[in-house]
Amino acid sequence: MPVSTYALATLDDVLNYMQTPKDKADDDMNKQLESLIDQMSEVFEGYCGRQFLSRSFTEYLNGTGTYYLFPKHTPITSVSGIYDNSSWEWTETDLISGTNYRIQDDNCIVCNTTWNQYNQNIKIVYTAGYSTIPIDVKLACIEEVVRKWKNRNSVDVLAISASDGSVTRYEKNLMPSTFQVLDRYRNRYVI
Repeated sequence: MPVSTYALATLDDVLNYMQTPKDKADDDMNKQLESLIDQMSEVFEGYCGRQFLSRSFTEYLNGTGTYYLFPKHTPITSVSGIYDNSSWEWTETDLISGTNYRIQDDNCIVCNTTWNQYNQNIKIVYTAGYSTIPIDVKLACIEEVVRKWKNRNSVDVLAISASDGSVTRYEKNLMPSTFQVLDRYRNRYVI
């Protein structure tokens, strides 16, 4: 099972980090690592409230009565079209000319006139995300996958007592260093 198209790391990335030659990893190990890569990618995107890799989105936004629109996904890299129609029947006549708006600070669309103020009257088709995964996010994903792999036989165990009375702790959440990385990419909505 190859990793998802939008995974934050590849099997080769993880094997290289583990210093495991690809020919030394058996199919079962590869499948488990690929599954962990996909799981961690989903966890990261869920925590950050964003998809990292660039893709196309269609959103329906409320007209704000202001000059600004804030689509959910960032960084915005291009806009294919913005339509404004209060009856939700978007046609080419509702298409706003690209010369009337621009992307501002990769998270906002600013228009030279105010957006009509209706409920979900704006349809926006745009591309957002990174063309390549930011290296700190990729490395954090790889490190979490390797940690999960190494602790795969004690998943969700918070403490194990050994016969000599010692205690070994395993954290089931992400590592603090991972949170530090992800917090820089977390979508924060102002309401």
